[in-house]
Amino acid sequence: MRTGRLRRRQRCRVRDLAEEEVKPKLTSLALIGAVAIGAGGCGSAGGTSTTQRTVHRISLRNTPSYVSAKRACGTASRAQLARRLGLSSADPVAIAKQYAEQNAPLAARKDVFDGCYAALNK
Repeated sequence: MRTGRLRRRQRCRVRDLAEEEVKPKLTSLALIGAVAIGAGGCGSAGGTSTTQRTVHRISLRNTPSYVSAKRACGTASRAQLARRLGLSSADPVAIAKQYAEQNAPLAARKDVFDGCYAALNK
């Protein structure tokens, strides 16, 4: 009888020890899993991207129009505008296109291009 109780106690101790070792490991694994899931949509390797693109947000209230683009492009010389816009040539089409891309949302770019181009060709 005594050996039966002893064996049961040993089995219980082994089971208790095993549970004590497993619980922290499961907790750690759950924590790592939660962090991995939470960070899963945060980007690729090291947060770096293969493409570099700057997004300019333009408020609808401040969206340039034909008139404002004509006024803005008419205040400076072609060379000054080209330098400000990061262009190497003073071509009026390139300047108007770059100005429209940097200062107007897609829906207003045609009007802004036309206004800037008209100012550059007067």
